[in-house]
Amino acid sequence: MNRYCKAALTGMLLLSMLGTAGCGSGSQTPAHTITVICKSQDSYWDATKLGAQDAGEEMNLNVIYEAPEREDSAEQYRMISEAISAGTDAIVLAPVEPDAFNDVLQQATAAGIPVLTIDSDVSYADRASCISTQNVSAAAIAGRYAVSLLEDGDTVGIISHAVSSQTAQERTSGFIGEVMGTSSNTPGDAPKEGGDAPQPQEGEGGGEAQPEGGDQPAEGGGENADQPADGSLPIPDAPAARALPEGSASGFKLLQPVDCGGDTVVSRDSAMQMIRDNPDLDLIYATNQPGTAGVCEAVATMIADGEIEAGQIKVVGFDYFGDSYGTNAYTYVTSGVLNGVIAQNPYNMGYLGVRYAEKLVNSEDVAATVDTGAALITADNINDDDIQWLVDPTHK
Repeated sequence: MNRYCKAALTGMLLLSMLGTAGCGSGSQTPAHTITVICKSQDSYWDATKLGAQDAGEEMNLNVIYEAPEREDSAEQYRMISEAISAGTDAIVLAPVEPDAFNDVLQQATAAGIPVLTIDSDVSYADRASCISTQNVSAAAIAGRYAVSLLEDGDTVGIISHAVSSQTAQERTSGFIGEVMGTSSNTPGDAPKEGGDAPQPQEGEGGGEAQPEGGDQPAEGGGENADQPADGSLPIPDAPAARALPEGSASGFKLLQPVDCGGDTVVSRDSAMQMIRDNPDLDLIYATNQPGTAGVCEAVATMIADGEIEAGQIKVVGFDYFGDSYGTNAYTYVTSGVLNGVIAQNPYNMGYLGVRYAEKLVNSEDVAATVDTGAALITADNINDDDIQWLVDPTHK
């Protein structure tokens, strides 16, 4: 990594004799332009941006980083189109939806611009590589940990970030498979597209049923069609408990997943409503960073207000988060509000995404899929050095 490489080279006086050396050189004209398009400006993507920039500096590349303010397929579609028109050499895309970009990605291929994905994948057949967490396996880790916190007869709720999102589907199906006791998933399994997670139906939590995948670019990344004029997301009704299928090895009750559109405030308010409407609720699982932060805020607020007791509602989340949410994951974990959280490696997604993109530009072979890994963080390991390096690659 460039920032560490610079420090290591300080004592190597021989380099002063060289015109140009490794770790990137600002005096050289960049070899190629790599456009990186992420899902939103959420703080989760800061590490991805840093990884992409570090790789670009090391390889003397012009890295253009873009992301819509919030998850928005239409904005990503526009950014891809503009990158093609500008003559970028490669596109690294973290797609909001799997099926929304096939035609514009075909345009990239026709123009000789290789495309690879990070974090989640597209259904476009000619994308060169997908560099991501294997979400089903990572969610299964969360599911197994949740089971260890539960007793027979306990009730489990799910705060999802978008039923049309591939990552939400995979993280829900992997978790449910473990909680239901029906999963054959083992670490290293490839993600299963779509998954078998229950989806909100009309009249149940989450508003009207949404089509899977989404063939057309849609603004808002999972917002309901009846969005208020002020731009805020409507709060889904908390669902009633539904029994698990007969013959399940699990003795738990499962609530219908609630689609909160990847919005922290909606996730917070939905979690509060879920807790109030389901007095037997024991654990909430959230499928992404805004959802996890929102659920944590809901539980902490209700404990402070005396609505629930400390430890009454257990929380397992997906994605570690920093101070941009007001209170960070470290505080929630160490205070006991957040029992466990799955941490991805967004730095590696950005770093490897750019390095692989350059290989493709140079007509080199790359792996079709790369698993960037995931780790379960709890109060027992949160202060370990390797965990702190994972959650804060900037070392601030």
